[in-house]
Amino acid sequence: MLFSWPRRHLGAFAVVAACAACSASSSPDDGGGNTTQDYAIRTQAIDKVDLLLAVDNSFSMGDKEAILADAIPDLLARLLTPRCVNDEGAPTGASADAMGKCVGGKPEFAPIHDLHVGIVSSSLGTFADICPRTEPENDDRGHLLARVARGQPAALSKPSNFLTWLPETQENQGKRPVDGATTEPSVEKLTQDLSNLVRGVGNHGCGFEAQLESMYRFLVQPDPYATAEREGDSTVLRGIDSDILRQRRDFLRPDSIVAVIMLTDENEASLDPRALAGRAWQYQSSAHVKGGTSPCATHPNDPACTTCFLATASSRPECAAALGDEADPPALRFFDMKRRFGVDARYPIERYVRGLSQVRIPNRDGEHPGDALAYLGDANCSNPLFARDLPSSASDTSQLCNLPRGPRTPDMVFFTLIGGVPWQLLTTEPGRFTNNTGSLKNTLDEADWKRILGADPFHYDFNGLDPHMRESITKREGLPAPDDALPREWDTRGQDLQYACTYPLATPKDCSASPDGCECTQQSDSSICDPTRPSMQVRGKAYPSVNALAVAKALGPQGVVASACPRTMDVNRPEYGYRPAIEALVSHMKSAFGPEQCLPTALAPRENGTVDCRLLELLPAGEQATACDPAKGLEQPEASALTRFRENQKAANADAASLALPVCALKQLLSADLVQGSCESSPAPGWCYVTRASQPAAKCERSIRFSTGGKPAPGTVVELQCTPQAI
Repeated sequence: MLFSWPRRHLGAFAVVAACAACSASSSPDDGGGNTTQDYAIRTQAIDKVDLLLAVDNSFSMGDKEAILADAIPDLLARLLTPRCVNDEGAPTGASADAMGKCVGGKPEFAPIHDLHVGIVSSSLGTFADICPRTEPENDDRGHLLARVARGQPAALSKPSNFLTWLPETQENQGKRPVDGATTEPSVEKLTQDLSNLVRGVGNHGCGFEAQLESMYRFLVQPDPYATAEREGDSTVLRGIDSDILRQRRDFLRPDSIVAVIMLTDENEASLDPRALAGRAWQYQSSAHVKGGTSPCATHPNDPACTTCFLATASSRPECAAALGDEADPPALRFFDMKRRFGVDARYPIERYVRGLSQVRIPNRDGEHPGDALAYLGDANCSNPLFARDLPSSASDTSQLCNLPRGPRTPDMVFFTLIGGVPWQLLTTEPGRFTNNTGSLKNTLDEADWKRILGADPFHYDFNGLDPHMRESITKREGLPAPDDALPREWDTRGQDLQYACTYPLATPKDCSASPDGCECTQQSDSSICDPTRPSMQVRGKAYPSVNALAVAKALGPQGVVASACPRTMDVNRPEYGYRPAIEALVSHMKSAFGPEQCLPTALAPRENGTVDCRLLELLPAGEQATACDPAKGLEQPEASALTRFRENQKAANADAASLALPVCALKQLLSADLVQGSCESSPAPGWCYVTRASQPAAKCERSIRFSTGGKPAPGTVVELQCTPQAI
């Protein structure tokens, strides 16, 4: 079992956007000392999905990968043949066909006819002698995987290594698959091939799991290193991994929805290799390390708590020698790291939150400017996830940080964690661990999160934390024994952590006959082993996945959480395995598939129905002759609004050509101009603010609508600027 703490608080990086058709940012002072809220508005429906499965491939993951493989048909069916709904949006009990036709009602969203699916594992090797990169499957490098079994590659086209669904439909006319990608001929073949790839991830990877880091390396890192070498006592990262650049360029479309599904049963255990002046590799070494200064044991937040590796602490008596076997089992090196070692040598959680939500992020130089000992994260670089014209090689490294801004906005990125949290904490009866009959929630509230993470686990404030989620090598207080999540606590002998949850295996495993992936090979009173036959594993388990849970929380409505411990193993029930995770993800994503322009916060309408907002458009190239044409409802924007718009463009790394295009304000229509509560049928060009109170069948609680004559042309950059009084 491996575990680690993040180093810094992440509250400042909470994502503002809360809808699938807009993203929000705070722009500078509005002139009255307040901050104006700006929303990027999409102008057309999205018809592409790029789906990345990030799968932990450590020793204990075989049973969970099989459950995920069983969920693949449900996942693809929900995307490719959506449910039929009536005029009120209620399911009819039927599904649309692959062309989006319903016998009764209408599809809840248009079927996805342009899909990329790829897989990365959690194995990135280490910077020391544990999990050496030279051994197979210890280091999958953050590349897209193409194997169906250990040592058996999948028959995928190289070098892209992902599956493509691009049926011959009207909207796909003129499209061609990416060179080197495998295009599936049928839904059945796509389902089978993806299920095989999930099973092929395997459970022979590195035990220092890098679930978040592997995802980040593939999707986000502007300059992924090619090699990591040791020079003296420090780790040096060299070169650029052109294979990742090529795969990323082929896999990511700039205008797609990106959905990450992460499956893991443990916490993140990857290092920031440049921490401690490149000496963080010692925490992945089999040799014992030094601990922290004495204040760490009781007050890890105290500034006097620091690592004995630093010269400023080396003269202290407690820093004279390395820790022994009992205090420093390497398998627990990342558990309770700040208290035990005086430092967290990992990347902070903000790295991953920013990577999935912000258009500017640090490259390697920005992470540790001036060779800083700790991660600083200067946002000096374009985020490839929100860029277009991605590079396919590192021939010109100067361009890696200057990519033009693409049309993807943060609300088009979804992160689903299937991890170490009891499903009982995710229901309408949270905390009831015996005979819980509550419905699973698609969205968690603050009270739920407090039970899952505590008040501030990164600063050792566990107020409100449910005992199941407390990482501990000893038995925890406050747990009922037994309950449906845990049969009991167990004696870890200081070599393992207590579990967050367990579940019955579909088929018990006799570890004496087949030890591969089996966890009852030694005499143990672990609650996943049969107490009368200690070598028989009868349950699966998951440890608290604190870091990935914190990322999901910070991403707000773009984050989805499900339990790696299934509610039921009965395949005939809708709650079987990871079906609830799939349902929750699609429920969050589906509003992004339509043209309705959602807003994350309510606005305050005036008596005439307008709100205190301005909607600005950057006209596409070729529209200059009719710039700000009153016949189209357009007018010259106020100088302050125009300045703010241009500043947002620059912050989003817009190219020079875009910065030179004209910007116009679109007229906001009055309530007298609306037809049945909306402006969509209005003859006047313009826009309006609509709530579900006036449009009961609307997919969004609140949205921006356009009249036929006011709808921006495809490709138009549209921004809504609202004053604080309007929100």
